[in-house]
Amino acid sequence: MLLPGKVAIITGAATGIGQNGAHVFALEGAKVVIADINDKNGEETAKGIREQGNEATFVHTDVTSVSNIECMVKTTVGTYGRLDIFWHNAGGILPGHIDLVEEADYDREMAIELKGAIFSTKFAIREMRKIGVGRAVTMGEVADAALFLVSDKASAITGVALAVDGGFAAL
Repeated sequence: MLLPGKVAIITGAATGIGQNGAHVFALEGAKVVIADINDKNGEETAKGIREQGNEATFVHTDVTSVSNIECMVKTTVGTYGRLDIFWHNAGGILPGHIDLVEEADYDREMAIELKGAIFSTKFAIREMRKIGVGRAVTMGEVADAALFLVSDKASAITGVALAVDGGFAAL
């Protein structure tokens, strides 16, 4: 197991990459907090993890709201007593073609991706400092590396942009 006894928050974990990551983290020994605006899928994800004998909690979180973010971290620490790992995976979806993008679409995307990442990390790091260690990962659309980055095996990796693109970055 790579994450025995660790406590992890994953935003955007009710579906897709974040949901898969939540299951993997739990299988690797982490207590996982699924943070998302999708209550139905978030609760189902947490329930599925618990049914496999692992620990998980769903916390309704809109990462565009600083008060929701702060509540997410406080709920995690109140439930599990600590926070070791934070993975900002939440992301919006812009319309597929640039001609369809409206200013409101752009503003929403920036609030989720940038504001959400900055303020979530801010509050998560405050808790991690209390225990003297922690991992914070923010991801775009590529996730295959998250488990490795939050494990102790990556303890020497700090403050880098790591492209995990299968060699397709130059295409």
